[in-house]
Amino acid sequence: MEDKHRIWVELANLFFFDQEPTDADYQYVSSLLKDKSWSKEDVLQNVVEFIAPHVASNVGHGFYPVIGLWDGFDEGWLIKKIEHSMIIRQKYPKFYFGLQDKFNTRLVHKLGIERLLSLLD
Repeated sequence: MEDKHRIWVELANLFFFDQEPTDADYQYVSSLLKDKSWSKEDVLQNVVEFIAPHVASNVGHGFYPVIGLWDGFDEGWLIKKIEHSMIIRQKYPKFYFGLQDKFNTRLVHKLGIERLLSLLD
């Protein structure tokens, strides 16, 4: 698995898995991000624009009911969805995704992305 694919999966699991992440989870993901030289901006962009649109419904996404215990994301499916999103975002102007991005930004802040970002200093 490519490094960026591994990071996408780890970020999805950290924020959108229906179990509360532990300090060890945050430390692991932050060390992975530091090792691969991801900036805070890279992390926030990837979580908001590419990961959340596909997996945020797992945490209720603000209005969807959460049913049952989720035991993980299908990595192949997630990577395929994110890569497709990247292609789509290149075809349309940024404002086209403005409402979705605002919603997802608010969601990931509620989910505590600042905690992870603070570990990247």
